[in-house]
Amino acid sequence: MVWKSREQKLPPPSYFSLIVEHLQRAYRGARISRELMQTLQPFFIEAWRNGKTAEAAAQSTCSCNGREVVPSPVIGIHVARGEVRPPKGAQRGEVFGADELRPPIAVERLERALRQIEQKQRKEESIATRWKQRQQTARKDFVRAEAAQKIGASTQRYAELKAEAERIEQELKRVRSDLRQASRTATSTADTPAPAPVAAEKPRAPRHRSNSASDNAQAAAMLSSIRGLLPDVATQLAAQIKKESGKS
Repeated sequence: MVWKSREQKLPPPSYFSLIVEHLQRAYRGARISRELMQTLQPFFIEAWRNGKTAEAAAQSTCSCNGREVVPSPVIGIHVARGEVRPPKGAQRGEVFGADELRPPIAVERLERALRQIEQKQRKEESIATRWKQRQQTARKDFVRAEAAQKIGASTQRYAELKAEAERIEQELKRVRSDLRQASRTATSTADTPAPAPVAAEKPRAPRHRSNSASDNAQAAAMLSSIRGLLPDVATQLAAQIKKESGKS
């Protein structure tokens, strides 16, 4: 049934990014291209409008070997929210391929920082190479001394950049490991059956205490007294009625 809040609307780009990643992990040998996603686009949009998550929509797909329909390999794969992102500038309802997905923000920032450091390293290598060539061709001592100073400074900066690059690579490995662990934990949690409900304990019927011998004796004595008083009460009541009748 179509959700009224989603009727005639299109899913956000993040919805398709999760579907693409599910399919890519399930079909390792296949290329989840934009063309393939466009073929399946109406199905996924309808699934979203019916309230299905991206994971549920991907798991609804199946593969056929020509003779029988087999369960989709997507089942059992979990992609954590934020683990992948849609292409920059993607619009609602637009589909895209796996090669257009962006990594998580933390991974993207570390990779960008690593690329910047690599560019700086290449620059320092180029500077050191130029000064080495000048040092070899220089005829004056002060030129060779200046070249040696420049080469030493460039070498020192390169070593510092290398240490920084190694630190970022370690951080990148840690972040990726945490993301994989989060996915495994989410998958394990999804596969764990819910605990069986505990049967409520039936309330115990109240226990009635048996009357003791003294209680029975007291009750008998009280009953006897009431019976003894009944004649007097009847005589008084008859006299009262007679008196009231005479007045009238």
